[in-house]
Amino acid sequence: MKQVTTSHFKQRMVAQQIDPIMTPVLSQPAALAVADATVSRGSNYGALKKKMPPLHTNAAAAWNAIKLWSDPHRVSMWGMLSMNDEQRQIFDEVEALCKRIDANLERMRTAKQTQP
Repeated sequence: MKQVTTSHFKQRMVAQQIDPIMTPVLSQPAALAVADATVSRGSNYGALKKKMPPLHTNAAAAWNAIKLWSDPHRVSMWGMLSMNDEQRQIFDEVEALCKRIDANLERMRTAKQTQP
């Protein structure tokens, strides 16, 4: 059985948050960028792609934001430095979503610990 690490769990949490059936939490360009940065078919559906999408795309900005949150050692610093304004906005929006997910996970963890 495949072991799920914390970074894989966090990456799948982001993919679940942008499900189009759920209430929209991201703008349309950001949601499309996250969809392009995640696997769309197969057994790894919803997981973040292993390699960064092409550098000057919106998907690369979303990929860097999710990687910065889940596995900061794999972030492309050049990709973050060479973003244009639209990509920077997508990066900030996805990063804010990751922080909300982190806060929700922490709240669930503390609630579970306080139960008798």
